[in-house]
Amino acid sequence: MEYDTSLADAAYSLASRWSSSRTASLPDLAARFSKSDLEGFSSTQVVVFLETLEGEEAFDGGSNVIEGLEHAYGFEANRNPEIKVRLCLCLCLPLPLWCALLQPFGEG
Repeated sequence: MEYDTSLADAAYSLASRWSSSRTASLPDLAARFSKSDLEGFSSTQVVVFLETLEGEEAFDGGSNVIEGLEHAYGFEANRNPEIKVRLCLCLCLPLPLWCALLQPFGEG
């Protein structure tokens, strides 16, 4: 049996682009990546993208990738809790930042 991996492949490809750009400056990242990268992505694909980045070395200390990722995609404003949790895991955020990012989901 063969599975269609085209949806996952798009997420893997984008994660690979980010990983290979981990030493780029913020202006270079802004030139390489934009919100259009995620056009047509389902929330599941975005989660796969972030999950894949989590396993990459894109976020080693001193990297501009974290700021570039937010600039390109605006994940902080995203209202999907699955994406927010995966972002927290991907970025290895300390607990206080997790609380700040996830706080809107506790209101109600």
